Amino acid sequence: MPRNTATPATRRGEVEAAVRRDLHVIGDPILATGALAMTAIALARSIDAPSTSPTARSMLARALVDVLATLSDQAPDAPAADDPIDVLATRRAQRKAAQ
Repeated sequence: MPRNTATPATRRGEVEAAVRRDLHVIGDPILATGALAMTAIALARSIDAPSTSPTARSMLARALVDVLATLSDQAPDAPAADDPIDVLATRRAQRKAAQ
């Protein structure tokens, strides 16, 4: 009986789809379509390829992590959520001003 050597990471296109989701979350269209983004997609496609050896797949995965980390570092910061203490202080100041 042949062994099934497929793992979740080797299913066709799964890593590429995850990388594309990550790029969509970045929020900067220029960064998400630039050279680093295209490199991440190319690495993901190589990881997804069934002909890629496990050794090569591990090296590609490390490179992909590095590229995604660089992209994340370059991405604009998300707007900070309002701090509950600041919200309460603002409300208090408004109530005080209304008196």
